[in-house]
Amino acid sequence: MVRSSSVDTLKVILFLLVVLGHINTPFHNYIYAFHMPAFFFLSGFLMKNMRLDSTQKDFINLIVPFLIFSILGICIELIKRIVLGREFPDFYRMLHGIYISFDSTVSYYGFVLWFLPVLFLVKILARVIINRINSRLILFILSSCTLYFFKDFNFSLPFFLGINKVIITLPFFIFGYLYKGVHARNGFLTISLSLIISLSIIYFFSTPYFDIGSSRVDYDGVSIFFPVFLVTMLLALLGVLERYFDINSEYIQLLASFSMLFFVFHPYTNNISHLITLSFGVDFWLWKFILSIVLLLIICFFKKRKSNWIVFKYV
Repeated sequence: MVRSSSVDTLKVILFLLVVLGHINTPFHNYIYAFHMPAFFFLSGFLMKNMRLDSTQKDFINLIVPFLIFSILGICIELIKRIVLGREFPDFYRMLHGIYISFDSTVSYYGFVLWFLPVLFLVKILARVIINRINSRLILFILSSCTLYFFKDFNFSLPFFLGINKVIITLPFFIFGYLYKGVHARNGFLTISLSLIISLSIIYFFSTPYFDIGSSRVDYDGVSIFFPVFLVTMLLALLGVLERYFDINSEYIQLLASFSMLFFVFHPYTNNISHLITLSFGVDFWLWKFILSIVLLLIICFFKKRKSNWIVFKYV
């Protein structure tokens, strides 16, 4: 199977937005309108093996790095507090937030890691549901209803094992899986329809806000579907560009292969870039973003050369 540059390009764009979204920028609300639902949509779009026995591979790819880098994040947070003379955190609340509720509001460098165990659980549930329900129409209706009525039952969902996060992200994952079956059809039609619907949602309703890690999801009716139409438009647009302009960059593929590394390490590079820019008397988001990306690319360079190091083995 030929690797799609359009999908790789979208992965790179989304991870750049993740880095930018965790820097204080004027684009924060726009990024949080779609970027995490888009990741789950893309994960469903890319999922190839629907067999439950592939769960072991997902455990290695998602839970193992979650455990490694959450422990690393805790250690670095404690070292930082010792060096700066700050009080230690409430360990029970910290560990509960990290390993039980998968909460991104925990004050440590692994606050982004909630995505990994939630995606692991979403993949398991998606395989079970898709294998049980053969009708794509029923899958579409169930996913649509879950999203549309989410705010009506969200308050009653437990935080245990991030169930509240799993329920909001699972439909986006299934939408991605369903879209894979129609993706190869008329790209221009998909672009046009998705663009019109996306703009209509913003104009007639509102721009949604998805801070899923901290369990905050704000939307107005059908605006919760905004990420679905935006990402389908982007996939179709990039697919058209790939076909008509022969876009097939090995550099894009290489960067896309480092997506997990970007995800895990960007809180550290963002913080370092913040400190460096402040040391020069500069507090401008663009310089922080550029410097953070440069630092991440340096880490990617070491990853390519030292991929057997444990810190790089699972990213």
